Amino acid sequence: GREAEGTAPQAAFLNGKVDPWQMLFTKPMGHTDESRAAMLPDRKTCAPMKDPACWKRKSLLLMETCEYCCSPFQHKGGRGADICWDSEWTYERCCQQDFKDLICELNRKGEEGGC
Repeated sequence: GREAEGTAPQAAFLNGKVDPWQMLFTKPMGHTDESRAAMLPDRKTCAPMKDPACWKRKSLLLMETCEYCCSPFQHKGGRGADICWDSEWTYERCCQQDFKDLICELNRKGEEGGC
């Protein structure tokens, strides 16, 4: 592997400590119609995040995640989990609309999923 060739790992520092924020990937990432079509259905409501301001960067509570709040498979109302939404933070603002108002069921066979 490349380790045999030798590597020169670099880290960013701030005030003598490693600063991970300076090492984040900064180029824009996006999905194409083709990559979104290839996603498993239970990932489509959150990828890419419609409004990143809706979600914490890191949450230890499942109820504060896009995957929980927007899931059409865990919540049978067609607009995710009712407990997640109020007048400012809505399903329409925070979730991709692929499954809006659909009542879904996850039937898996092997690696594929379905709605």
